[in-house]
Amino acid sequence: MTRPAAALAPFLLALSLIAGPALADPSGAVTHSLYSCAGNETLDVVYVTPDSGDSYAVVLEEDELLPMVQVRSASGAVYEPVSRDYQYQLATKGNEATLYATTDGKEEAVKSDCKTSG
Repeated sequence: MTRPAAALAPFLLALSLIAGPALADPSGAVTHSLYSCAGNETLDVVYVTPDSGDSYAVVLEEDELLPMVQVRSASGAVYEPVSRDYQYQLATKGNEATLYATTDGKEEAVKSDCKTSG
């Protein structure tokens, strides 16, 4: 298994755990996005967007899968962790994304200026 394919396998497992009902609905969508970010970084995200119910994102960050659920946002899409053990937030708009982390009450971008080619 190549490295990109190996990285995708845990995504699919996580998706089946957090979004089983959404995946069972054939009218929903599962999308993999690989973003190119500032500092030659990448941001790897799988989105689950059913026609109804919650939308999810699973982010691969520092060899950990971060399952997130979409929350209300004035513009674009914002995802917050499903587990309170994680202090990350993913903000997206169009083909752009930023991953934030909160440490000691201070939020900072850990992956910024991220863009997909499409």
